[in-house]
Amino acid sequence: MEKVNILGIEYEIIKVPSISRDVYRVGEIHFERQEILILDTLSKDMAKVTLLHEVIHAILVNLGLTEDAGNENLVQGLAIALHQVIKDNKIISS
Repeated sequence: MEKVNILGIEYEIIKVPSISRDVYRVGEIHFERQEILILDTLSKDMAKVTLLHEVIHAILVNLGLTEDAGNENLVQGLAIALHQVIKDNKIISS
């Protein structure tokens, strides 16, 4: 079971076959259950970007930046950029 600690709050990372019946989503964070859901069919890189996306949501919400947390373009852009920097500079091992 994988977990990630975000600003002192531990979230369980759960890979699931589907997230929403209404809208296509590849990831979702549940603050009240302290869970991050990630679609289990994603490639390794897309799963990492999705995890970063949900981590960024949690950081912004916990810092009180809820308006920014609701800006999906900002959150996704940051997730893609961070993934590229981490991957290309080998900051974090695979």
